[in-house]
Amino acid sequence: QQGDVRFEPLSALSAKQNGLADIINIVKQAKNFLHPTGWLLIEHGYNQAEQVQTIFQQSGYNEIETRKDYNQQPRITFGKK
Repeated sequence: QQGDVRFEPLSALSAKQNGLADIINIVKQAKNFLHPTGWLLIEHGYNQAEQVQTIFQQSGYNEIETRKDYNQQPRITFGKK
């Protein structure tokens, strides 16, 4: 079953660095645009939560959390600038 994958751009399905290259770029660059106490939320693959949390930590975010989707899979990680 393909699900929503049929509608994703190819770059979203084949990003470099194990699919994390775009997330790394967004997390690092977002600090330049967020309000001083702003939050960044990132949707990611169910098997990427730990790696995404590490990216947030290495980029200086605080109060980092991951939440599960309706299927109880880790799906969204967020952190405060």
